[in-house]
Amino acid sequence: MTLETIEAASVRFVGRIAGRYTLPARKVRNGRAVFACQTQSMTPKQILVSAPVSSPPGAPVSANFEELGLIHGHISRMIDGGFAIEIDGGATNVARLAARINWIKKSMTLGVPDSRSHKRVIPRNPHSTLVLANGRLVKCFVVDMSASGAAISADLKPPLGTALAVGQIVGRVVRRLEVGFAVQFVAPHPLESIEQYLLKAPQEMRA
Repeated sequence: MTLETIEAASVRFVGRIAGRYTLPARKVRNGRAVFACQTQSMTPKQILVSAPVSSPPGAPVSANFEELGLIHGHISRMIDGGFAIEIDGGATNVARLAARINWIKKSMTLGVPDSRSHKRVIPRNPHSTLVLANGRLVKCFVVDMSASGAAISADLKPPLGTALAVGQIVGRVVRRLEVGFAVQFVAPHPLESIEQYLLKAPQEMRA
């Protein structure tokens, strides 16, 4: 391993980047299941992600982040609320990812302009719970949120029109997404306080 490769591999970023992933070993009836995820930290060789669904260590995983591109690897270990992805690839891939991670660090710390418009907010803690009409509780991942709704990723595909609660906010499934579904809230909530209600556990879970 060259000095340049060693230096590239030591690049590290700690922060939240939204993405999506698939678990090829996980069989689903209607094709490949895609779930949302969010980085906790990353290096050119390993990414720690918060995620709603996992597979055992050693299972293959493919993840896609707009800022990084497509990542192939395997689950190396479980972490609280997610897992670690050991990235496949040699020195060339390490160098490419190191350059992208450095760009991400620069854009976030030095204010490199980004032309995209972010109308929705990514929660600090994306893990929540769905409460279905029959009382069933399902762990879920909040992809992003606004005053009027949220994008949800979970091991569940409720029909359009399904009434449910995300944490303690009641809403209805209004749209399918690649990584899950969109929920429109029955009533808008102030964006500055919405996260605490989305993440607040239902009364049944605190009993």
